[in-house]
Amino acid sequence: VNDHGDHADIIMSSSSSSTSSFMWTVTNKSIILILFTFTGLLGTSSANAMVKYFGALNMSIVTTSRKAFTLFLSFLAFDSNHCTSD
Repeated sequence: VNDHGDHADIIMSSSSSSTSSFMWTVTNKSIILILFTFTGLLGTSSANAMVKYFGALNMSIVTTSRKAFTLFLSFLAFDSNHCTSD
């Protein structure tokens, strides 16, 4: 970690050890942008349908539970030692 506190050197060292290098081309960026757009549309449509058919309270409970579950999984999946400055 450099003096500025960012972790770019850790990311670069872990990615440079792989056998294949990935290059961000215009096509790759376009594909990611299109996928991001359609997943956002799907999520928004799902939330609106949930409000329409089940009500706002149920939608709020489901989305809050989803966020809590995602946070819990992120603590299990990723090493939390990188979050501290020790």
